Amino acid sequence: MECKVSSSKELLDFIVSKYKIHTTRHRFEIRSFTDIGADIASGSNFWNAMVILPCSMKMIASINAGLTENLIERAADVTLKERRNLIIVPRETPYNRIHLKNMLELHDAGGIILPASPGFYQLPKTLEDLGDFISEKVFKLLGMELNLYPPWTPKNTEE
Repeated sequence: MECKVSSSKELLDFIVSKYKIHTTRHRFEIRSFTDIGADIASGSNFWNAMVILPCSMKMIASINAGLTENLIERAADVTLKERRNLIIVPRETPYNRIHLKNMLELHDAGGIILPASPGFYQLPKTLEDLGDFISEKVFKLLGMELNLYPPWTPKNTEE
């Protein structure tokens, strides 16, 4: 499947369409990272989870240090303090000691570190299959079952 988008809105529409997300039950929003006064910058508003995908090591370090200089950092800080799911999909690889330390500290603070490391037991045939594996992992953490690939069983592996 090819995805050519020129805006964040088009990307969100593509994701909702591709994964058949019921927008009556789930709400996804894209915000400007400069909008530090957005409702998600305050714990008095409610949302279930926040996903940062991809998340640079600079952003991970900033969140871990408690910096709140933009909306991503502030909303992540609020998500952690309110004990909501903060799902972080790191962008860089391989990891150095500083990366691992920052990710471990974010994990200890309640964050969920989900590296974009697809499983191969479902015998992916395309790059899209690999992306679907990671997408399914993220959506499952959001409480959404998409069934994009079969669960592991000894029968769906090649010998």
